[in-house]
Amino acid sequence: MRCRADFNTPISWMVKNPVVANLLMIFLLAGGIFMLNYVKQEVFPDYERDEVRIRVSYPQASPTEIEKAIILPIEEAISSVEGIKRFRAVAREGSATVDVEAFRGYDLQTLQNDIENAIFRIRTFPKEAEKPIITKRSYERRTISLILYGKSDRVSLYKYALKVKYHLLSNPKISKIDIYGLSPLQISIEIKNDILRKYGLSTKDISDIVRANSLELSSGVVKTPRGEVILKLSQRGEKPIDFENIPIITTKEGKIVKLKDIAKIEEVFEDEDYFAFYNGKPAIRMEVRNPQSFSPIEISKIVDEKLQTAKEFLPPNLNLEVLSSGADVFEDRVKLLLKNAALGLVLVLITLSLFLEPRLAFWVMMGIPISFLGSFLLFPILDISISMISLFAFIIALGIVVDDAIVVGENIYKYRERGCKPLNASVLGAKEMAVPVSFSILTNIVAFMPILFVPGVTGKIFEAIPLVVTAVFVISWLESIFILPSHLTYSVKKEKLSFQKRFSKAFRRWVRFSFGKFLNLVLRHRYATIVLFLSLFVLALSYALSGRMGMQLFPDTEADYVRAYIRLPAGSDVEKTKEAVLKLIKSAQELKKSIDRGDELVKGIYARVGRGGANSAEVRVYLADPDIRKEIMSTLEFGKKWRKRTGKIEGVETLQFFSSASVGAHGSPIAVELSHFDENVLKKTAQMVAQSLKNYPGVFNIDAGISSSKEEIRFVLKPLAYILGFDAQTIAREIRGRFYGYEAQRIIVGADEVKIMAKTPLKERKLLYYFDNMYLTTKDGNEVPLLNLIDIRWNYSPMEIIRKDGKRVVTVEADIRPRSKALEVLNDLQDSVLKEIKKEFPSINYSFEGRQTEMRENLSSLKFSFIISLAVIYLLLAIPFKSYIQPFIVMISIPFGIIGAILGHLLMGYSLSVISLFGIIALSGIVVNDSLIMIKFANEYREKFGFSALKTAKEAAIQRFRPVFLTTLTTFAGLMPMIFETSRQAKFLIPMAISLGFGILFATFITLILVPSLYIIIEDIRR
Repeated sequence: MRCRADFNTPISWMVKNPVVANLLMIFLLAGGIFMLNYVKQEVFPDYERDEVRIRVSYPQASPTEIEKAIILPIEEAISSVEGIKRFRAVAREGSATVDVEAFRGYDLQTLQNDIENAIFRIRTFPKEAEKPIITKRSYERRTISLILYGKSDRVSLYKYALKVKYHLLSNPKISKIDIYGLSPLQISIEIKNDILRKYGLSTKDISDIVRANSLELSSGVVKTPRGEVILKLSQRGEKPIDFENIPIITTKEGKIVKLKDIAKIEEVFEDEDYFAFYNGKPAIRMEVRNPQSFSPIEISKIVDEKLQTAKEFLPPNLNLEVLSSGADVFEDRVKLLLKNAALGLVLVLITLSLFLEPRLAFWVMMGIPISFLGSFLLFPILDISISMISLFAFIIALGIVVDDAIVVGENIYKYRERGCKPLNASVLGAKEMAVPVSFSILTNIVAFMPILFVPGVTGKIFEAIPLVVTAVFVISWLESIFILPSHLTYSVKKEKLSFQKRFSKAFRRWVRFSFGKFLNLVLRHRYATIVLFLSLFVLALSYALSGRMGMQLFPDTEADYVRAYIRLPAGSDVEKTKEAVLKLIKSAQELKKSIDRGDELVKGIYARVGRGGANSAEVRVYLADPDIRKEIMSTLEFGKKWRKRTGKIEGVETLQFFSSASVGAHGSPIAVELSHFDENVLKKTAQMVAQSLKNYPGVFNIDAGISSSKEEIRFVLKPLAYILGFDAQTIAREIRGRFYGYEAQRIIVGADEVKIMAKTPLKERKLLYYFDNMYLTTKDGNEVPLLNLIDIRWNYSPMEIIRKDGKRVVTVEADIRPRSKALEVLNDLQDSVLKEIKKEFPSINYSFEGRQTEMRENLSSLKFSFIISLAVIYLLLAIPFKSYIQPFIVMISIPFGIIGAILGHLLMGYSLSVISLFGIIALSGIVVNDSLIMIKFANEYREKFGFSALKTAKEAAIQRFRPVFLTTLTTFAGLMPMIFETSRQAKFLIPMAISLGFGILFATFITLILVPSLYIIIEDIRR
């Protein structure tokens, strides 16, 4: 055998200079360890949505008024802005929100600037509307949730919450703390209607007087002999006491009536109907957010220390606790993934030790830590963080990364066994495999690339996977071609362990004779073999496409709390909402008592009332950590029992329970969006769809999407009003001033913007009696009843108006168990009730939105990018083969790998998901590697010895059986702990591991049986 090697190549230079190879290895290992300290750490990767949000506050305005006065002008203004994919507008009482989604890749800053320019050119916004707030939407990490609660009034509680906030922010590593459970603070100046009448005043008069007497104004500079002296009026009020002595009027007797004499001045919250409580006591929730440069665990330690000192200045009636900690989640999930990685590493090492000599197995295994740690050097360049997703990417790469080292090491030992000197064997073996190994790594990288181009939130979360595996594969290529040959040349030779020696010989003998005999049979019946595999492929694909396996965006992932959402009819008083919430809390507490170890399971109950209006609320039951829930009760089971125990609450319009965590996309699994110009048609069709959904098993939380209406008084001026000198604006503003108030001024107190509002007392604003008996003052000072000046009529106003791309829409939403059946239900809806609706109302339009929107876009993107990746893989294979046909032989294993992925899902009891498809697509690059090397071996073998296609194909399969079998086992062994993981925390990642693991397992049969058969069939055709 020829053992002369060319020593004028980079590979031979590295082999002859072991110091360089060792220094490179040390650099990758030490550099990676060093870089670990500077890589950001987080549970999920930070991402920025491809959206710009426009928010406009228009206090007290109805949704109908907001639609006309705010949303329609905004839609018209942004219609000509470039880069907009779609937009969605929501009008609620007092506010308008427009979410503008950009095309993927369009610069969001440019879009935001263009939208700002378009919006600020609008001149028709009502005077009472606030300035539009335009922001880019981004996902902000919540490291720790804190809860401050106790027997206290809400203003005092807020003041202590601010103290806690600034106490925590005193540490520079904590960048932001958000406060929830209350509306903005304001200084309220309340004057009763009878007092206003007594002194002939209005809320506007009070507002004007306060504004004129509460200010801070520079009055110039006096240049004195001693120097310049600044003149400044400093009379701006910041606390209620600062406004008490403002003079309002002077009586005929010469007495000055001060503000405190006629008004109640106090700090209140802007929205009195929005509040929260925890375990039955008033509460404020705080979210601690941290910058990317600090790990959640580090921030958690800082917060724990700060909380101990914070409790020193809190009164005994207040409690400050950690509600949930992202640091605990991060630590638990990192431990989970590291445990799986460690188990996978052990299984890979055991597998290698069985088939390879100990030192070869050791140096092949060393490729894993070298590749993994070395890849951290590329993390800052690729902007990758250490997160649950990136750690999962390492598990994916665990078994794959040793494939190249196995192939190179095997080839080097092949030359050693044939009598070549160690130096020559290493150079020849590495050089011979350099091209196929390089191209196999390239095909691996290309196969993962479609994941990088997935649109939406899903793509932003999972883009770390292709980036991480690319970094690992690049370092792996460097290690297997330049470092491994040097180590195998100069490592001290030892005798093989007797067991490994016997096993290796027995295995080779089995391959040569037993497998060889079976292969002879297969190759003689090669056409039957092709038909068999094609039948299997068609059968598996047909079963998957039939819908029996189901399809969803993400597998269900258990949340750390159960959430109940409640909505009463529009216009319901907040006290009625609170009563319904207390019933929910009571049923949760009863359930807690009925459960063995219930006190250990339930951490606390948090309720938030009035966030979406006085008629809506949310209750969360926070549960213990996953390990404890596993022993006592799952979140899903607790949610079911809570729903059953609660039953029906009288007067409640909507009651929904949620126990799954949202990963990535938001929205309901079932969401049918209807669009029509006639509002009555929209309501009727929405009710038809909602009613139809009740007939499907497993469907719950059905919401027809029809916004309930609130009573509305509409009025127009009588002729008398004009005769007495009133106009429409004067009367409308006076009524608004009485029932909403007049803003005297805005001041900055600390970091908060505080409004100074003049208004009537809450009691008078809640009773129509004061509207019916309201008096206005004419220009000559006479009083006239309001009802003499206006004609009124009762009407109804919707609580919410939703528009999409300039049209009103209604969305019927529902949840389903299992969620993988959502698509099956939607398809049936399309063939039944939606078809009937379309016949009855031809102009109605419908679409499937919510999670289906992102899934539809993800599937479309994967389909296109997968075709591109296949084309690139073909090009990469055609180059080393120098053939147009042989790449197809190699690539035939790609579709057959899908059989293994589908069978794996069926075996493990998982439905298909977009994450499953990520694994199937990535599989396409991995399964071709063994076929690539086998076909290249066959070509060289046939060219060298001139054997027939039959003998060549058989010899190629036998010679490459061990490396093919070994690479398959190591890949599956690396993924096996993750595939069989029972923890609910990693459930949404498991389908990708199943696709890869079982796909590569099945692809082994493809490589060893189907590829040799196709090789001979091609020769048959040529003849």
